[in-house]
Amino acid sequence: MQIMRIAHLIAPVAFGGGESVLTNLLSERKADLREEVLCLTASPDFGSKLTEIGIEWSEITNIDLGHGVSKSRILRIYFSILRHVPRLIGKLRQRKIDLIHAHGFPASAVVPFVRMAMPSTKAVYTHHSHRETPGLAEKAVLGLCYRSFDARTAVSETAARSIERAFQPISGSFRTVHNCVGAQFYDVTSSQATSDPEARRCFVQIGRLVGIKNHGLVLESVSRLSPEERDRVLIKFAGDGPLRTDLEQQARSLGVAANVRFLGQVPYDEIPSLLGEADFALFPSELEGFGIAAVECLAAGVPVLCLKNELMAEIVGPAGILVDKPSFHQGLRSMLQADQRLRAAARDQALKFAPAKIKEDYFRLYCEILQ
Repeated sequence: MQIMRIAHLIAPVAFGGGESVLTNLLSERKADLREEVLCLTASPDFGSKLTEIGIEWSEITNIDLGHGVSKSRILRIYFSILRHVPRLIGKLRQRKIDLIHAHGFPASAVVPFVRMAMPSTKAVYTHHSHRETPGLAEKAVLGLCYRSFDARTAVSETAARSIERAFQPISGSFRTVHNCVGAQFYDVTSSQATSDPEARRCFVQIGRLVGIKNHGLVLESVSRLSPEERDRVLIKFAGDGPLRTDLEQQARSLGVAANVRFLGQVPYDEIPSLLGEADFALFPSELEGFGIAAVECLAAGVPVLCLKNELMAEIVGPAGILVDKPSFHQGLRSMLQADQRLRAAARDQALKFAPAKIKEDYFRLYCEILQ
């Protein structure tokens, strides 16, 4: 079979969830694929990681997207990127790219202009997040952009249904190809082998300290436990963000400061070791497209306590405990009573998101489009 030349198009931020997912996918090699990354915005951390795994990459602009970008700013950035589309087209032609794989916005809204100049080049779009209802103008413009792709995918069935509801009938259907997690998470060896039912249990929550991650719910839930139960709980928050000071104050006000450790930003390469020291993981987010941190925990054999919603039923399923938001403290109690069978279920569930499997899913999609 002739080698397929694939260019992944993304506007990266600092090395976070979306960037780690693409890195995991590209770390899994396939002889019939030659893949590279074209970054619409600048991200030295992401670029360094791509270099580390041997993936060729280049930047189309030197714009720094940053974290927490507002809609108005992202639109301004998008129009700035459009000025550099001729440079992007030149790179694609120079490298004789067969297929563009666009990830998220603004990549999704750049590709239609590329295809006007390169109509024979195929294109795939991957949607990474839960989609809320758009305004009429946004629905019309982005819907037409989505229609310009040969295939559209979403990282979960839940994300696929959300974007189809938001944009139908303009956008067409979205196929589910799950995100994958790094192979290093499947190699984690747990150091939490205690059989003492009264021993202190370590719960880890990975994610930025922002409202949608519901760290405050975790603190409130710990405070609702009995004193004896609290003595058995240690919460480790791995991540930083604008709510750290407020959360530290909340922990003190609720009397649970002794049960919480704020670790700050933990380097991505150190997350597997952190999970090796954990008994359980927490993922109380409500609106996620996939929940990469939850699946990383499952791959490490760490069961997940999460909210009962459509996405977590799909991603975590039997490998954790799903509870309604007002009952999150009851979930903590259930975790304290869980046995090793839940840990085994976590590893089994995580096999659905192994890099080799997801790579094969995309490879079949590329072949379908190009052949």
